[in-house]
Amino acid sequence: MQQTPLLSVDNLVVTPRNDPSLRLVNDVSFQIRPGERVALVGESGSGKSLTCFSVMGLLDPALEVTGGDIVWQGRSTVGMTPAEHRRLLRTELSMVYQEPLTALNPLMNLGRQIREGVPGVRDEDVLRILSEVGMRDPQRVAKAMPHELSGGMRQRAMIAMAMIKQPRLLIADEPTTALDVTIEYQVLKLMYELTHRMNTALLFVTHDLGVVARLADRVLVMYLGEVVEEGETADVLSAPVHPYTKRLLAASSLATARTLVLEEED
Repeated sequence: MQQTPLLSVDNLVVTPRNDPSLRLVNDVSFQIRPGERVALVGESGSGKSLTCFSVMGLLDPALEVTGGDIVWQGRSTVGMTPAEHRRLLRTELSMVYQEPLTALNPLMNLGRQIREGVPGVRDEDVLRILSEVGMRDPQRVAKAMPHELSGGMRQRAMIAMAMIKQPRLLIADEPTTALDVTIEYQVLKLMYELTHRMNTALLFVTHDLGVVARLADRVLVMYLGEVVEEGETADVLSAPVHPYTKRLLAASSLATARTLVLEEED
């Protein structure tokens, strides 16, 4: 029997408040089931991040959802009050942002930031999650300010903040953009292992098809605000249908992407 979706995005439309005719996200639909890993792929400006911020209820005030619906476990989130949405974010949904230095509070140590907004978190819980994300000295890191950590450590701290509440869905908006290749691999491996162990679904935003091949069960391809192709990762990467998906693959290392798919199947 097929699992009931955790998240259903149905014909989502996002527009500027001062120009409702400009559809930045246009009629986007997809579902994510418990424990599933879905990649959202496309070039800059294709609507990937706006789709994620819509799901999180964190759209810029200049933008609004003007069509469609976002349904979390059978309940629409579009009409939720701010208090209801905050409760959902505290317990069910988490997000890892593209640049942790701008997402973290520069005036608050990491331990306090991890505890903030999550009921019942103790100091030992903070040290445990910091250890689980690979921090060698959790006590020192918990007392550190964001500027005292490297880029890779800051991103691990963001993952710790997102995963300490064991969310049902983690959204990762290009979280390895500013990292070198070695650290990128470590962070991706960490996210894969944590979400797998906690049975957390993952919506991963990226433009790197090699990452998609290694990480995702399914892939959604966005272009000009629309989902133009969707399917099992191996199928989309090996036999793309839409011309834009074909161009994306042509611009990437197609051989590498196929090799990574085969490695995951072994």
